Amino acid sequence: MPDDPTTAATATYRAGDLYLREHKTVEAWTLLWRVVTDYPDESLAGDAIRDIVADGRGRDARALADEIAKLLTPLAGTQVGDNLLWWLADLDEHELGNAAAARGLYDQIYTDYPESGMRDDARWHAARISRAIGDSKGAATRLRALLATREVAMFAGSYFSIWLDDAQLELGKILRDDLNDLDGALAAFRQLPKDYPASILKDDALYEIAVTLARRHDTAGACRALADLKALEADSKYLSRPIEGLRCD
Repeated sequence: MPDDPTTAATATYRAGDLYLREHKTVEAWTLLWRVVTDYPDESLAGDAIRDIVADGRGRDARALADEIAKLLTPLAGTQVGDNLLWWLADLDEHELGNAAAARGLYDQIYTDYPESGMRDDARWHAARISRAIGDSKGAATRLRALLATREVAMFAGSYFSIWLDDAQLELGKILRDDLNDLDGALAAFRQLPKDYPASILKDDALYEIAVTLARRHDTAGACRALADLKALEADSKYLSRPIEGLRCD
């Protein structure tokens, strides 16, 4: 085996991948797990655990999750550590039906690995799960933390998460529909086109503004929002969607 860890990890991964393609599971998993445990700071370790999960989740997800969990502590702080949390969360939510555990693991990614490329995705999924399990306040808190990364990125010259405009829209819906904060919801919806002028969700935001204003019995404001929506996108799907209690003459 080569002394250079990158070369060794590449050779081991390629051999494991080849065995996997030939449906030689025992040989494949032996090598892929070796990439994870012996070369945790190589980028291919993340590919290896991804391949293991893709191959094994339909067989014995519980056993697979247990094996990943055993590595969280010994491989904490390594380059593969956030990947282990990610895939364990994915298994917990989808195969094992433990959404609360999945949320905790997603939370751990951006807490323990603040530089992880998965941190914003983890925040989004933790917020999504929070709302699904009835913790709307927790969802709002996580969405606000995700939205706060926009300011950091602006001043640091970093990238903007693909989830930001989605998070802005979702925050408004949670504030309005779950927490009965109509003013907060309006502010969230109105912020979307300001902060993300190129977003494809601008028409969604205008429609949700109209819905929110209608709930406040502000007919004139709701109708203006729909007029703005029509001006923005004349064939928007929302224009044919009725809003309860609203008629614009």
